[in-house]
Amino acid sequence: ADLRSTTASNRAVEGLTMALCVLLQTKNTEKGTTINRTKVTNIDESEQGKGGFGGDRAEGDDSPEPQILVDACHGLDLLTRASDPLVIDIIISTGALNDLAHYAKGTDNISVSTAMTRVLGNISGAAADSVTMQVAQVAETNGLLSKLGAALVLDGTDSHLPTLKKEVCWLFSNIAASPTGSRILVAKPHGPSIVANLVDLLDQATWHIKREALFVVSNLVMRLPSSGLRLVVDYGAVPPLCAILTLNDADAIAAVLRALRSILQLSVNEFGCEYLRGVVEQSGAVEHLVDLQAHPNEQIYTEALELLEKFLGDEEANVDPVNMDEPNVFQKSAEKASDARITGENQNPNLMV
Repeated sequence: ADLRSTTASNRAVEGLTMALCVLLQTKNTEKGTTINRTKVTNIDESEQGKGGFGGDRAEGDDSPEPQILVDACHGLDLLTRASDPLVIDIIISTGALNDLAHYAKGTDNISVSTAMTRVLGNISGAAADSVTMQVAQVAETNGLLSKLGAALVLDGTDSHLPTLKKEVCWLFSNIAASPTGSRILVAKPHGPSIVANLVDLLDQATWHIKREALFVVSNLVMRLPSSGLRLVVDYGAVPPLCAILTLNDADAIAAVLRALRSILQLSVNEFGCEYLRGVVEQSGAVEHLVDLQAHPNEQIYTEALELLEKFLGDEEANVDPVNMDEPNVFQKSAEKASDARITGENQNPNLMV
């Protein structure tokens, strides 16, 4: 990947991608045999069979051994991270895209499913909308969307589960970034349960998973037609979205503000959707938006003020700008953090800075 500028390296990447795709299509001749799962992941016996994961190899399953699948997907993961159209074209033209979705749906191995979901997420996030639609359609046709949706709330002691949930959200957020993909994601029969499980993550998951679920929900709200947007709201997405406005993550707050704008815009644009404003107000949004007038990020401050002025009434819209010379929740938290402030996923989202 570091030698991408040369023609020779292009041919090498092409050959490597082809080889990995062939590995995915290699059939296991020992049908019905039990694969040694300890090479890949240790699945607690009590978790076998839950949510489509756990248990031994299915009778008649001729897919490659789990370790081969995981290793091949790790290679494809590295190759697809670079958003190289050549790599993605090879994966599609060889039929490996269908194999990825097929094996991810059929496997009982969490590590295999995680690795394959990551590659599918890379492809859908890096390619043109037409390829993203192809990923969404293949996942829907294979029944993979239903299985991954159930995995979002899968309980268990397997150490790979949190990573699987993050990768599922990564894939779903990329699919939801286009109008057609968002409609596929919430379509029946799998859609309602996916939305419900995403809202559950927003409400109860640990922050690093909740953050990924947020971007799925935000993309859905911004891309879905009115009926789909109301579905997300009616499943209870607004209260946990508004709660994120109090946390210390500018990107997450910006995603919530974009989602709230879409919801409030629909409340004034379409007859019968006026109740959406009430849902937003009852979720504490007005108070949080007023508090964001003290946010040091000017873009967040401006967006919050616009929402108050345009959608949430004159009383809130006429709030005087906060005097940044006076103590406020953002400044106090910043003082507490001082020089020990950390960034990235290790940052405490409960500190307002």
